[in-house]
Amino acid sequence: MNDAAGQGAQDDAPQLPLFYQQPEILRRDLHANLGLVKQADYSFAREANAVPLTVSEFAMAGLNYPIIFVGEGQKTPVAVMSYERGRNFFVDENGRWEATAYIPAYVRRYPFVFMRDDQNERFALCIDRASSLIAETEQDVQPFFAEGEQTDLIKNALDFCTAYQQEAQATEQFIGLMTKHDLIVERAANLTLKDGQTSTINNIGVVDEEKLNALSDEAFLELRTTGALGAIYCHLMAQKAWQPLILRG
Repeated sequence: MNDAAGQGAQDDAPQLPLFYQQPEILRRDLHANLGLVKQADYSFAREANAVPLTVSEFAMAGLNYPIIFVGEGQKTPVAVMSYERGRNFFVDENGRWEATAYIPAYVRRYPFVFMRDDQNERFALCIDRASSLIAETEQDVQPFFAEGEQTDLIKNALDFCTAYQQEAQATEQFIGLMTKHDLIVERAANLTLKDGQTSTINNIGVVDEEKLNALSDEAFLELRTTGALGAIYCHLMAQKAWQPLILRG
């Protein structure tokens, strides 16, 4: 899964990951007086009707959200937060995430992210400088730096982003297996809403159960030994989450 497969303001502008507007490499000389707002606020995700997932999250995320595959070419697994564009049924007007629902790692990582530092040929920890979660250091703000040194906040962010990068690579390998065996097909979700009206969501990528069941013993064993089979079953079970999602609308 590639962060660059997010959203961009213009077709000829660099593609930025979902949510991120002004990523900057975190630097002591630029951000010494800044920190992270302590109070959890997910307002930045209020208009996201789908959020990227890593394959290790399928089991937990599937309890709350339909899991589908989107994108041209390299598919990205996402958790569906709403059947309406520009709405997230799990974030309220105060920026609180539904207490009983799993929060995807992609959301929990924000406003931090690893991005390519071409000048030094490495990945660097960045912050979204445009985020309202970043503010000048005061009582309710966790500082990025203290006495010129990184705080535990930055160390934890580095650990989280490193782990996320590893999970993203594992997800790409999983998608590679799905592509290898031609298991993902595009279908439409025909939904009957609470008021009786119908809504259709096209181009939803899902695993084709008939193709899965028709695999050779060798191919099926490959999916099982790599752990992909368990993730596939979690994805298929997550399709049951469409009806609870409709009831939230």
